[in-house]
Amino acid sequence: MKNSLLSLALVSLSAFSVNAVAACYDYNYVQIQLQGEVVLKAPTELPKEGVTHRNPQEKHTFLKLDQPICMAAGKNSYESAVENQAEITLYTLKGAGLGQYAGKRVTVKGVLMHSFVSDAHTPLQLSVKDIDEITK
Repeated sequence: MKNSLLSLALVSLSAFSVNAVAACYDYNYVQIQLQGEVVLKAPTELPKEGVTHRNPQEKHTFLKLDQPICMAAGKNSYESAVENQAEITLYTLKGAGLGQYAGKRVTVKGVLMHSFVSDAHTPLQLSVKDIDEITK
């Protein structure tokens, strides 16, 4: 009885720790789905890293993730491993205004990649293909 209680406790603890671990992705450039809250920030509100911004008042769009994610290192030299990423830069090639979702919880579908442009402000960015507001 004592051993079965101990086993049950260990199994429960293992299941909890698996759920607490961030989802980890590979740099395979396939579409994924993430959830979180859309946040707008100007470069003046972001951590400074000696970067001069071309438009310091321009708002950039971020997704504050419900659960942090990670990326395994890729085969290209710029595809660094990233752990516990709680916020990612959102962008779209269509020029669609992601700002309309500011402060809202959303489900975003897109391609996750390493940020290699100065406007990203986070190690990871998501090329948005579709975005839907989560309604309660």
